[in-house]
Amino acid sequence: MKIKIAEIDDTNSFFGGRVLKVNRKFLTPYRVSSSVDYRSKQQIPTAIKIDSYLSEVTSIFTGDEYNKFKTENGPFNNRVRADEQKADLMSYSPLVSYFPQLPKDIKVDKKGMKLILELGLDLDHVNIVSIPAFDPIKSYGEDLKKICEYIRSRGKEPMPLLDMGLNEAEFKSKFNEICSNIETGLINIMGLIYRNWRSNIQNFYHVWNNKDKKILYYCLGVERKYENASAMHFLQSWGIDVYSTRMIRGCGTYKRKLNNVDIFDKETIGILKYKNYFEKHPDGTLNCDCPLCNNAGLDEFVEKYGYNHEGELDASQLQYAGKLHEFFSSSKEFDISREAIKENALTDYFDSKEYLKSYRRNGSLDSVF
Repeated sequence: MKIKIAEIDDTNSFFGGRVLKVNRKFLTPYRVSSSVDYRSKQQIPTAIKIDSYLSEVTSIFTGDEYNKFKTENGPFNNRVRADEQKADLMSYSPLVSYFPQLPKDIKVDKKGMKLILELGLDLDHVNIVSIPAFDPIKSYGEDLKKICEYIRSRGKEPMPLLDMGLNEAEFKSKFNEICSNIETGLINIMGLIYRNWRSNIQNFYHVWNNKDKKILYYCLGVERKYENASAMHFLQSWGIDVYSTRMIRGCGTYKRKLNNVDIFDKETIGILKYKNYFEKHPDGTLNCDCPLCNNAGLDEFVEKYGYNHEGELDASQLQYAGKLHEFFSSSKEFDISREAIKENALTDYFDSKEYLKSYRRNGSLDSVF
């Protein structure tokens, strides 16, 4: 993987963003198409394709499932088959990552690590393999290097995972250890597992303070919204490059009410409930020319995607359509913010979006300190 830093918006030391060119093919900031997006597409009547350079196979583990996965015969094969089906949907993406979404309190032991790595390495279309948090046998740095070398010997790209919720000393130590392998080309991607930024601000600042590193910062498991804002859109201001949505098992399978369907609003970068959308936009316009919306209003959107095969209003199906609309519309917004970064104008972009304004860290503090 070849990475070039094309631009850094560092007009103040507290806030900015950066643009990377990856493999001379795509530019960051970039929204990853994850299993959430492909699952949503399968649920609605559309022939529209997800055309993405980077996709992610997300595999959820509960604590009990992880324990059975490493101690019983059946779970490994069952998970391989399920994840192969997800990866097959992404076969047109040049880059496909594998992300084992484990509970926060699990540190993978030697046996679990071997099985998770083997799973990611066996998936045909996957070429980026995650290395989950693990208990070191010798030292973190030495063990990490051996694992990365093994993944590379299998012809795939290693991605060490680092939890943004670690205490600041452990986070900085492991972060710096990962970065020590950049110059040799052993590690080109760092996977950052998303946690609340306000609770872990020192870790986010450490990423921002290392914005000059030639490594792809890949934030995984990002919550769909934080307060009213689309969470992944404010992450670009920390110098984080690409983002994927947290997958929730069974989301959308329960009976949802229409008023509680979430709609992405590109004008504010908000995730609004259907019942609140018309308060912001009385005419019901989505102001969206993505392939799913094609400049339709919200009422037209509901008419087209909100009814099941029996002709009944199905708010759960509409929720899936809303997520796919969000993927397309949000991706276009990253195209716009990318141009703002190139012009050192990310602050202006944030100021133009109602729900991003409060996440713009104040550059005037530079004159104080």
